[in-house]
Amino acid sequence: MGLEGKLNDMPVLDLLRVFQRGASSGKLSVWTEAAHAIVWFQDGQAVNAVVLRRSDLRPLFVGEHAISDLFTWHDGNFRFAEGDTPTGYAMTVTQPTNALIIKALQQRAVALDRRPADDLTMQTPVVIMTQMAGVNENIHMSVEEWYVLTHIGQQATIEQLVNASGLPAERIFLAVQHLIDSGLVMRAPLANLPPRQPAAASDANLTRAIRRRLQQISA
Repeated sequence: MGLEGKLNDMPVLDLLRVFQRGASSGKLSVWTEAAHAIVWFQDGQAVNAVVLRRSDLRPLFVGEHAISDLFTWHDGNFRFAEGDTPTGYAMTVTQPTNALIIKALQQRAVALDRRPADDLTMQTPVVIMTQMAGVNENIHMSVEEWYVLTHIGQQATIEQLVNASGLPAERIFLAVQHLIDSGLVMRAPLANLPPRQPAAASDANLTRAIRRRLQQISA
């Protein structure tokens, strides 16, 4: 399956999260007028990455540094070719993709405040990113955020969350945005992106944490 688009529609951080969820293998090419980058994936894990200067193809960043640089790209184009394998390329990315994603999410959360994003609407669909590393039984969230997580299910719009929770829309917007910033929730991917994989152990951990938290709230 091929996938292509623009970074202002699907940033590199979201691409990595989607490829990881789908356990995808292949080559991601990202380019701007000044630079060209290639990231190889094996079973959802980034294993090789390089950023080249387009004028002379001089390597600018390699490995984790290349991916960290890609997280800062806001404009450009991307193309993903599924099935290509990094045969003959040394592994330059040694950290798990989860660790790279979480580090980027933490940096983004620090930079952002808790205002709802301008592009969140009542019809925005969201899904739970339950397989993120760091999702454990010591999660600290507001009551609104816990209730949002319990009502999302497989997928839900913000309007559905408002109706299901009975909370004011403004509080749901704030809760959803904070969950997105924290890497626990994401906007539902496009229909042609890889499907969600079966629940993993971290899914069960989050479910248990939610159940215990709700019991505490109700006590």
